[in-house]
Amino acid sequence: MQQHSQKTWIMAADDVSAHIFARQDGHLKSVSDLFAEDQAEIEMTNDTVGRTGSSPTERHKYEPSMDQSRQRELSFAHQIGILLNDAASRQAFDQLVIVAAPKMLGYLRGELDGQAKQHVVAEVNKEFANLKGRALEEKLLGILHDSDIMSRPPS
Repeated sequence: MQQHSQKTWIMAADDVSAHIFARQDGHLKSVSDLFAEDQAEIEMTNDTVGRTGSSPTERHKYEPSMDQSRQRELSFAHQIGILLNDAASRQAFDQLVIVAAPKMLGYLRGELDGQAKQHVVAEVNKEFANLKGRALEEKLLGILHDSDIMSRPPS
């Protein structure tokens, strides 16, 4: 009887980017890269951004309000959720590992549907999405190896 090999996806996400890989023959193959709205574009279109000062020599840039920042993060988590929910419905993966910054991890939990959640075998509270290329892949492979996810059946 031939043994079915598990299709494992691992995703590293933060509030501005998500990188999704598939484990293949002990290596990672890029599946998708998602990026939140470009920060410069946000600042240019945000009515609250400008310059002000309490004295003639002191100038401060207004930052988007916390509500606006949170809304962008929630919107990005929703975008990621759509992709992962669709992939789960197409059986693109058997196991899903989510590596995300703490706040994003919480937002993502709320965006995954029941089918996608069934495939989550690990959630790792780390911020690796800012890493690039081989450095990111090495960190993610380390997580797969350290947590023995490579041989674990989905729950």
